[in-house]
Amino acid sequence: MAALRFIVSASLYVASKMSSFRYDSRNPANTAGGIHKGTLYIPSLSKEAAIPGLFRNKWPYLRQIFSHKAYPVLEDTTIILTGSASALSTVISDGTIDYIFTDSPFGANIFYADCSLLWEAWLQDFTDVKQEAVWNKSLKPEQGGKTLTDYSVIMNEAFAEMYRVLKPGRWASIVFSNSDDRVWQVIRDGAREAGTSQTL
Repeated sequence: MAALRFIVSASLYVASKMSSFRYDSRNPANTAGGIHKGTLYIPSLSKEAAIPGLFRNKWPYLRQIFSHKAYPVLEDTTIILTGSASALSTVISDGTIDYIFTDSPFGANIFYADCSLLWEAWLQDFTDVKQEAVWNKSLKPEQGGKTLTDYSVIMNEAFAEMYRVLKPGRWASIVFSNSDDRVWQVIRDGAREAGTSQTL
């Protein structure tokens, strides 16, 4: 069942209207195109995908990954965690991480739980929106919305955890983009208060 959920989730993007069509004269079968990475984008001309074909292409790889022989290798080399970055204490000890690369939530730009609703509905594993680091201007706090202060508190907790798990003298890279100076200031303040000395 896990393999089936994985293969469906992996195929959803390619099978959606987000998959663009791009003509390539060197490829008359028109297999060119794909997802515009890094953004939520619906192209003017989408490329249709045959679902059975997607499954057939991915299944040989999944069979290897989900085989009994592959599991011990994955367990020995990789740890995958889902949850809030502000609560790592139960799984990661102080001063054990060499380097952190994080692409932090962009304030009010993207509502991640909303964007993931189809995948979460299929997997029956929904995001706890109370822990989502966003600034929701369209809803009042009493309606479930979040203020800039709420966003700041969540990000400060995450930065504090990042600082705690890093080894002394090691670094974290933070990818962030926002045109609102107030959101930028929240990120700067959170990194500073966590004990980092980096200039953002």
